[in-house]
Amino acid sequence: MGSPLETLIAKSIGYVAFRPRSSGEIRAYLKKYSARYGQETCDKAYQRLSELGYVNDPEFTRLWIESRMRSKQKGKNLLILELVRKGIDKEDAIRAIEEYISGTGELYSELSLAKQALGKRLERWKILPKRDRYGKIAAFLLRRGFSSSVISPIVDGMGQTGYNEE
Repeated sequence: MGSPLETLIAKSIGYVAFRPRSSGEIRAYLKKYSARYGQETCDKAYQRLSELGYVNDPEFTRLWIESRMRSKQKGKNLLILELVRKGIDKEDAIRAIEEYISGTGELYSELSLAKQALGKRLERWKILPKRDRYGKIAAFLLRRGFSSSVISPIVDGMGQTGYNEE
């Protein structure tokens, strides 16, 4: 086997090879090994991973947003929260999401994503009274990270004029 640095770099490459990782995730992964290999070795391993191109927050952010928009139909607020938890700066996350949405046009606008997210649920909720149905729609979309400025047009577009009607 090689030196502790080579061993740690090899383990880390295996970690980032599984899926792209943010710099925060990579640092947290290396921190687990600081007791065994020492903090200096972990810092050198991080530096080497960076030199090899495995630490690339802008690319990670772009891939994360693309994946979540396509598969999970999540709103901007939840995407920002997820990226911040991954160690991405909040301002960078907001900028990347705005760029992605503006670059894809209508396909991934928040309104179209919210409608996609509702999908089959609308069929299930059609049997509910209007007030309950609109409440479920709003709560579901809020949990998915959509803002009220996106939810309101959807609910209003369904002929809803107020939550007080039955």
